[in-house]
Amino acid sequence: MHRFVVAVAFCTAFAASSAGEDLRAAIDVKGDGKYAYQIAKWTVEISKPGKKKVSHSGNTVRVFERQPDGGWKTRVHMFNSH
Repeated sequence: MHRFVVAVAFCTAFAASSAGEDLRAAIDVKGDGKYAYQIAKWTVEISKPGKKKVSHSGNTVRVFERQPDGGWKTRVHMFNSH
């Protein structure tokens, strides 16, 4: 696995389990009833007592597929970092 993917996965997990915040802002969402996609910007801010706040950000694209029960599942999730 690429080092960047590991780092972002770690930062996301860390932010969710400590004094961090995961922010997302949708840019575009479209669909046809069977598939939908979402383009968004993301930012993860991590802060720990006595440490400088660290921020990572980038873009994300998700493709969703409608399930027989009417719910949606993520089929593809891609992201990058700035």
